[in-house]
Amino acid sequence: PTVYEGLRERLLKKIGEPSPKGCSRWDAGLLSAQLGASDDAIWRVLKKEGISLHRQRSWCISTDRDFAAKAADIVGLYLDPPERAIVFCVDEKPSIQALERRTGYIETRDGKITSAYKSAYKRHGTLNLFAALKVATGEVASSVTERKTREDFIGFMEGLVAECPEEELHFILDNYCTHKKNEKWLADHPLVHFHFTPTLQVG
Repeated sequence: PTVYEGLRERLLKKIGEPSPKGCSRWDAGLLSAQLGASDDAIWRVLKKEGISLHRQRSWCISTDRDFAAKAADIVGLYLDPPERAIVFCVDEKPSIQALERRTGYIETRDGKITSAYKSAYKRHGTLNLFAALKVATGEVASSVTERKTREDFIGFMEGLVAECPEEELHFILDNYCTHKKNEKWLADHPLVHFHFTPTLQVG
């Protein structure tokens, strides 16, 4: 075997073993020391073999028995929405820190003026952001609340409905608990339709 093939074989075997005591994982420096090769040689093998020592990957597996029907419904809303209807994609971002800090402009050593902010700040708790993307236009409607309760969610929905009182509205939602069990509200708003994404198991 060539020098490269020999190093490749030893490297592949080594990264399959536990990292040295006191080290959480292998890196190029550790491999170089263990295999008696230069850092450059280690990096060449890693690059050629497409190996990223620190890359992390995750995946989603759906156990939803109605996956195909739900996926087709939502893809259809994106690709071929109902005529004379508006499609929104809705979600929330909770636990946003409400920080207060001073901002302004400063002059740098080379005479340029740039915006800046102080590193010190005051905490004002956390906030929740509701957002609805209008799929056809890319417009985003939003609302900031202190919490993300069902009442807050329905309040956000009420605002969107008030903006389009005569329109048929379709909302794409995930399976968060506040999005569910709103049958009474939906019954009171017959032009509103909720579409839930398939449930997923993240690995």
